[in-house]
Amino acid sequence: MEFQQDINAKMRAILVDWLMEVHYKFKMLQPTMYLTIQIIDRYLSAKQIDRNRLQLLGVAALFIASKYEEIYPPEVADCTYITEQAYDATEVLEMEMAILRELDWNITQPNAHLWLVRLARISGAPRSAADRAEFYAQRMLQEYAMLEYKPSMVAAAAAHLAFHAEPGMEDAWPRCCERLTGYTRTDLYPCCKAISYHINRAVNADAKRQLLACKKKFGRADFSNVANAGRCPVLKRPEPIAALA
Repeated sequence: MEFQQDINAKMRAILVDWLMEVHYKFKMLQPTMYLTIQIIDRYLSAKQIDRNRLQLLGVAALFIASKYEEIYPPEVADCTYITEQAYDATEVLEMEMAILRELDWNITQPNAHLWLVRLARISGAPRSAADRAEFYAQRMLQEYAMLEYKPSMVAAAAAHLAFHAEPGMEDAWPRCCERLTGYTRTDLYPCCKAISYHINRAVNADAKRQLLACKKKFGRADFSNVANAGRCPVLKRPEPIAALA
């Protein structure tokens, strides 16, 4: 955001919140959401944009991501419809081309969702724990500060917190997950602390100030109502191995 002169992190968060609502309405795949935000952030890191064109950037990024991930992506007319005709089809297509040229048509990026799927599978986590980890990871897409962490780190920390909150999970960070990711509990602690802070800050905030799309999405039965569970666990700092000897 330091590169941008007309937009800030709050505007980015509002855009991501709106895109999550659109993403759920169109019943898109989870990787599409992650790729959309990655495209937006990569473009914003290279090009200045006016605030009145930020939504156009968002819808064009969603259009590109959906054509990359979805079997049946939306039409350009759908993109103009969801913006309430704020932009016409030509503007959407021109922005799409501007993005692709800036990214040199390099769209493939790692995302937290694929890590979450693998972590849930090898740990034998129940559906509710997997959904809770997905909620934590997708909620972090709104937080500009979380861009300092790699997708694999965010996924691992989200899974660690979700497993900790799951009553049936005996181990909040199984050895198999540590071997897969290479992250220990100590490695994950700073990212877990950041996720807990952002989730719990939203829980404690005035409802009028909250960005609610992610919470509404994961508060539904098809996501095990995990967003209605209240506060995110706050983990204790792991003790050094030498202290345990």
